[in-house]
Amino acid sequence: MRQAKGLMAGKFASDLLGAQRDGKVYSVFERTFNVLFDNGLVGITRSEVPLSPMDLRTDISPPEKIPELGIKKGLQAKVSGDFVSVGDVLHIDLTEAGVWRPPNRVKDPADPTQIKKALSKVEEVALARPRSEGLGQLLPYLDSILNLEAPHLVAVNDVSQAALPQLVDLVRATTEGDIHGIKTAVNKLIGLGPGLTPSADDLLIGYISAIHWVSQSFDKWDDFFRKINEAIISPAEATTLLGSQLLRLAAHGEVNEVLVNLYQAILSGELSTLNVLISNLMNFGSTSGMDTLVGLLLGIKITLKMMFR
Repeated sequence: MRQAKGLMAGKFASDLLGAQRDGKVYSVFERTFNVLFDNGLVGITRSEVPLSPMDLRTDISPPEKIPELGIKKGLQAKVSGDFVSVGDVLHIDLTEAGVWRPPNRVKDPADPTQIKKALSKVEEVALARPRSEGLGQLLPYLDSILNLEAPHLVAVNDVSQAALPQLVDLVRATTEGDIHGIKTAVNKLIGLGPGLTPSADDLLIGYISAIHWVSQSFDKWDDFFRKINEAIISPAEATTLLGSQLLRLAAHGEVNEVLVNLYQAILSGELSTLNVLISNLMNFGSTSGMDTLVGLLLGIKITLKMMFR
């Protein structure tokens, strides 16, 4: 049996792993695997994977690959005391694992003009790395969407074509605080696209986490914004289990460390690190990073517009 050490756990993961419980391996990838317990999913990752609230980072390191450890979907997992066992192939010692509690706001945000300069830089860098799949093809049309226009799309994929009118409706409903309209638009977006976290789910994760981060940073988080995020996650059960869990966390600004670092840079008006941070985000999956970035940009822009109109 492979012996490993837990290095750091996100708050959500730490809470789940803090009591004895049984689960099963839900999905397996090269660098991580997810375990389904009664109260949610925990991602167990190699040492180099950026941490998220639902992850346990271990000392398993490259070039070792998770499937090579014998981890397979359906294997029994058990939390007992300070240990997690997975079948008879992996035993993780949690004794020295810390708990990751990142911020979900910037204490001293830059003025909106500086933030807008940072957003322009983000768009410039992202547009230089075009993607043919997912929702990244909507990046050049964000201003039109924010102006409630449905532009004519040229040579874009089916997912982007399907998402565009719903995004215009979502932005309109968000601006008006139209809860019914938000739910109607999200119902047509949720689960759109392939993958364990479909493209539209990744976009919505960026959108609602941005609403939380921006409004919290400017001390504007109130019932208006809270109800918007609650409306957006209300149909979360309609998507994948992983997508649903990540959406619920994002509604409270709880995101992975790559996004935490990017939010801190943008909302502080810090331009010098944006190239690296955007590159880190866009390396997430084949489309997840770019899809999240599209939602993040929309969310920051619409929230600033509502707060300073």
